[in-house]
Amino acid sequence: MGGKASIFLVLGFGIIFLISAVFWKNISVKAVDNSTNYFSQSMVHQIASSGANMALNELFLDSEWRDGFNNIEVDGGNVNVTVTDLGANLAEVVSTANYGEENKTVRV
Repeated sequence: MGGKASIFLVLGFGIIFLISAVFWKNISVKAVDNSTNYFSQSMVHQIASSGANMALNELFLDSEWRDGFNNIEVDGGNVNVTVTDLGANLAEVVSTANYGEENKTVRV
């Protein structure tokens, strides 16, 4: 009886460790996916913010500037910036960026 019990014990622990290994592998894969998604979202936000910052700099240098930017490549993504005149010496800057599958719009 001792030999059979030992075999069942070894097989039981083997199955438990196999299930645990699959579980930990899935957690590792999800961690990498989360990190990648966070990086992409951060990059698209930074690109959109950079586009708005470039437009605000142009407005600082020339308050009549309303040309905007079209399809500028920044850090592997693209940014489009439009400047709309709101009257009374006010303007709205809309910066739209895309990086991979992510899109982001920043309004100033």
